[in-house]
Amino acid sequence: MRADPSNGRPPSRLLPGRERGLFSLLEADFEFRFLANAAGRVVGLSITGPDGRVRQLRRQFDPEQTTAALRSLAVNAETSVNARVFEGYERVKTPDGGYQPETYAFGEGGLQLSSPVADDSIDHMSFEQIVLTLAPAMAAQGYVPATDLEQTDLAVMVYWGATATDENPAVISSEMLFPANHEFRNQMNRLNARLLGFEEALCELAAMPLSFRSSRHADLTDDLEESRYWVALVAIDYQAIRTEQVIQPLWSIRYNMRSRGTGFGRALPQMTQFASHYFGRDSNGLVNRAVGAPAGTVEIGEAEVVDYETETNPESSQPMD
Repeated sequence: MRADPSNGRPPSRLLPGRERGLFSLLEADFEFRFLANAAGRVVGLSITGPDGRVRQLRRQFDPEQTTAALRSLAVNAETSVNARVFEGYERVKTPDGGYQPETYAFGEGGLQLSSPVADDSIDHMSFEQIVLTLAPAMAAQGYVPATDLEQTDLAVMVYWGATATDENPAVISSEMLFPANHEFRNQMNRLNARLLGFEEALCELAAMPLSFRSSRHADLTDDLEESRYWVALVAIDYQAIRTEQVIQPLWSIRYNMRSRGTGFGRALPQMTQFASHYFGRDSNGLVNRAVGAPAGTVEIGEAEVVDYETETNPESSQPMD
């Protein structure tokens, strides 16, 4: 641990003291003590100088704002998308660069969970609530709700689910598995790969030299073994069903996002916003993007001191336990 004096001098090393939360500077006779509140959280710093004077810096914060920030980070998680087209399906462009409208009707595919423990936030989300989020995204891509079944172009089946929950994760830690049971982990990963649309990406990696695939393979495996919300849409030629009784898929899309730290109601519009750009298009494999956060870098400003106290009695500070 280091202390930066911010006065042009190089940083100095902090050495741990005999008590918890107590440190001293290696190059100078200063003593630092981190102050904690009743809950054990560090809320300030006490600095004792060579002259025995004690200065306290305290940081005030709003727990609700902290919680909201953490939830925002969770929602800004990476969304993975895999979209495909079939039977030569291709959107027709209009002169203004948009797409020629196509009519559709939603069909309920249903909720599917690969974990036996239901995720409350997704279990309580109805099909009607989900399509209220999907409809504007469809409209933005030129898909119009049908008013006449005889003129309907597409039947869009909607499936949704979660690969695991916080209470029942997708896999058990390797320390808890007997060697013979490692196949359980592989089986769960294969199941999740189908649900999330990762199969093709994993197959492509398997054909590469190990030195090129290790990092990407690790990323995909991490995604497979964490709790993720997913949505799958399958667009079927409705007129082929009506006139020929033939089910002919024209396009499909699978998209997903990490579920930890947020609920399905918050994750759904965020991941749909990015995935909608691939409605009716081929993504040419798995694509990923962090949604909800602006592109660029995250800048962390200087810490703000909101309270400053000077004390002459070193015993007046309350150290950490």
